[in-house]
Amino acid sequence: QERVEGEAARSQTAPSEVPLHVGGEQREGGGGNIGSAVADDAKEKEATLKEKMEAADEAEQTRIAAKEPLPKRKNAFRGHPQYALESQLSRYEAIWPKDPKSRVALFEGEAVWPRSLVKQLHSAERWSAEMRKVRDREVTQPFRLISIKKPPPMQQHRGRYAQGTGQLGGAASAAGGRSAGGGDATVKMVALYGEWQTEALEIPEAKDGTIPVNERGNVDLIGKPPPKGTVHLKCEGNSLLRVTKKLGVPSAPALVGFDYKRGRATPRFGGVVVLSADAEKVQKAHKEDEERRARNALLREREEAAKLWRGLMKQLLLQRYLKTLEEQREAERERKRKREEGGAGGRRRALLASQTSSARSQSGPGGMFSKFSLDELKIRIERGRGEGGEEHEGASSATAAASASSSSALTRIGGMGVASLHLDAQREGDNAGETEQEDEEERRKRLEKLGIEEI
Repeated sequence: QERVEGEAARSQTAPSEVPLHVGGEQREGGGGNIGSAVADDAKEKEATLKEKMEAADEAEQTRIAAKEPLPKRKNAFRGHPQYALESQLSRYEAIWPKDPKSRVALFEGEAVWPRSLVKQLHSAERWSAEMRKVRDREVTQPFRLISIKKPPPMQQHRGRYAQGTGQLGGAASAAGGRSAGGGDATVKMVALYGEWQTEALEIPEAKDGTIPVNERGNVDLIGKPPPKGTVHLKCEGNSLLRVTKKLGVPSAPALVGFDYKRGRATPRFGGVVVLSADAEKVQKAHKEDEERRARNALLREREEAAKLWRGLMKQLLLQRYLKTLEEQREAERERKRKREEGGAGGRRRALLASQTSSARSQSGPGGMFSKFSLDELKIRIERGRGEGGEEHEGASSATAAASASSSSALTRIGGMGVASLHLDAQREGDNAGETEQEDEEERRKRLEKLGIEEI
């Protein structure tokens, strides 16, 4: 029933509120109602039950391990649940207290110690993360000093080979044990302390409106509650820190962990630590700031979309205008070409028509056959009749018959010539691309075919 009530109380919490971490306890939205208290009690009972079960399991394993005999091989002591050899411990482990009476036995001349006497060693920073600090008198007396080889910072290179070395990164890379930047790896000595050299760390308290911070200007919350009188407001990013600076309230970044990448530890911050009196004001301002930023982001997206649509419509209209302009230019070129062809054909047809009319005039009286026209023949025949009298009557009649036959022949020949010239004019009008010389040559050939000699 308590779990159900706790879940119901958590579901009633507003989702927009910033989670709070006050005085070592985590509450949603600064809640202090009965439902949240019941939920906290349920969590405490579950944690207590879990600890009891783990203790019972450990006791059972210890009882079973106590019945096991000593290992017969040295490697079997490594990780053994009951016995340990000091030579097989890591440099972060130690036997404490190292009382000769606590020895279990000897194995190949080396003391065998109970596994329960193996203690962990940590640096002062690590004990601080576990809410413990090294005693002042123990700071200068570490249990063990170890050396840690710290690699030098890698310098970025452009992948070029140094001249004369054949090595990537230059002569510094060619020398063994050196980095690409030419520096040697540094060695750092670290002091390790046991738990018996530490004491519980007191939670600092905010006084006179000042938040206690570490030497780096932030509040270390890795496994620790926030200082007394302060609240941890959780949020991704730096939005809360920006709001606190805008409001002018005291605040400090909250260090919540480290991110390890390529052997390097990068601090990870989550939210800010503010005074308890300023928590509600900061939450309200942060909510308004988030809403304003969301509205601005939506407006920017809409403006960007409208800008893209305007660009698209401009491109479409420009393409349509260019297409219409090209069609108009093509139609104008086509009309111009037709006018030029019609003008050339008309001029050629007019020239051929004039040639045809001249040919027709030449085929009639006074034309190309003027020397042999019918009137002239008749005059000559009459003159011959007057001069020759009757003796030439037969010749005159023969001449008249010849004249009539020649007249009809000339008329027939002239008609054929005219028809031929009409045909030439029609063909020349249909084919406007032929030149005047070709037309004249064709006309001459046709006249020669008809047996007419041009004078």
